[in-house]
Amino acid sequence: MTDSIRKYGLQQPIGVRELGPSRFQLVFGERRLRAVRALGQQTVPCILVPDGIDTAEVAVVENVLRADLTPFEEADAFVALVEKHGYSHADLGQIMGRDKAEITRTLGLTRVAPAVRERYEGAEKKIARYKLYQIAALEDAEAQMRLLDSLTDDQPQPALRAPGVAATGARDEPEAVLSAFSLRVSRNILRTREALQAFQEKPKRLEDVDREVLRDLRRSIDAILDDEEG
Repeated sequence: MTDSIRKYGLQQPIGVRELGPSRFQLVFGERRLRAVRALGQQTVPCILVPDGIDTAEVAVVENVLRADLTPFEEADAFVALVEKHGYSHADLGQIMGRDKAEITRTLGLTRVAPAVRERYEGAEKKIARYKLYQIAALEDAEAQMRLLDSLTDDQPQPALRAPGVAATGARDEPEAVLSAFSLRVSRNILRTREALQAFQEKPKRLEDVDREVLRDLRRSIDAILDDEEG
């Protein structure tokens, strides 16, 4: 472990509980702390563990921090902590050393349909976590699966055809394409616009994860427009 920390640094923080001003008790990560001290380092990344956390809970936190879990496995572990201890997303974020928004998005992955999760976990090449958040924002299992297929990096794309020419060779209406984006991206943007317009016509109650995804989308759009105007 010492050699690994010397080469790559400490990848997982230790956990401590505050006893008083500048006084802390080690909760987990003893081997990592010894290795850091052996290297002569004076400081070490740590997570502040709240009072009242029990041994079983510490074990779950330690496993999440150390194990190479998939996003869905992380979500399952977070749910177990929330159900057992009634933590808010902010509480769980403090325990895990992550911000509340990330905890909310991760917990939202539990809404992904089992078939979609199975497809993701069985894929040799995994899509990025933020793409899973987009999938989780959809309520319909079929819509989730379609979005997963469209976001999979190695997913074969349909053969392109000239605008206005249907697959049968007959003329149809020209397909709308955004000039600054590829055909695939244009389609996704226009579908998103249509979905948002449909939602505005028949709005539903937004959950925290819904708001976070929409805010992320708004920030991305604002950044693109700001760059263009600048």
